[in-house]
Amino acid sequence: MDRGAGATERAEVPRTRVSAPWPRHLAAVHLSGLLLLCTFLVSPTWLLDAAYATAPGDATADAPFTLLFAVPLFCVALHLLAQIPAGLAGARPGRNRSSRVRYGYALLVVVPASLLLYLVLFGDSPGGVLPAWGDAVARLAIGLLGHMWVVRSSGGRPRDTRTAVTGFFRRG
Repeated sequence: MDRGAGATERAEVPRTRVSAPWPRHLAAVHLSGLLLLCTFLVSPTWLLDAAYATAPGDATADAPFTLLFAVPLFCVALHLLAQIPAGLAGARPGRNRSSRVRYGYALLVVVPASLLLYLVLFGDSPGGVLPAWGDAVARLAIGLLGHMWVVRSSGGRPRDTRTAVTGFFRRG
């Protein structure tokens, strides 16, 4: 293509598809939070126990609408303090391993983190911590499945520019 006198032609630089890891992790965190929130559509046992623990005419009982605020706040606390660190721990140390190993790393982090959170919040509950904690771990595990699904590919590494032009198996 002739551009006239004095025009310089730029060499076409082959573009590579390099996936940045942080937008993918951000998407994974949002998906896992959404899945965690959706799991609370099925009421946890501790919520049902709290809703029916007091007599209907008791003036000292909490208003039922406070439970509508308590569940999303508790979901946010679980997401921020247990699920996000577990998802990042599963994705970063296990980045060169299979998805099952990454998920195992994430579960190794989410189990003690959620237990610590439950002991702080519900340590003196009469029903005990273990049933409610088991319910939360099951919900967190479902959300972590979504997180690991988004970060399942190991992208983020730049490819050789020659492979983008000449093909994957050919050199030259």
